[in-house]
Amino acid sequence: MHIGSTITTLSKCITAHLQDGTIKHHITNHTNTTFNRKKIEENTVILHKEPCKARLRMTEAVYIHIKTPRINIQIINMVSANTDQQTQP
Repeated sequence: MHIGSTITTLSKCITAHLQDGTIKHHITNHTNTTFNRKKIEENTVILHKEPCKARLRMTEAVYIHIKTPRINIQIINMVSANTDQQTQP
């Protein structure tokens, strides 16, 4: 499952996902299924339509929070500033 907001058409989104990106990478590297337009269309569900851009972003965040799809999880690698410092003799 992937949750994403957009102000473009579904057809344009599918075309973009077919060319490159996280969804293509995930499908080709983690599943044994073919990756094509028909497959994407068959497995796409529009959860909500919202004409207001601000509400669209908020709605996306709520859906991601409630459904917690793995593909939407962002992992930030935090490195302590102290690891780059060399100790003085």
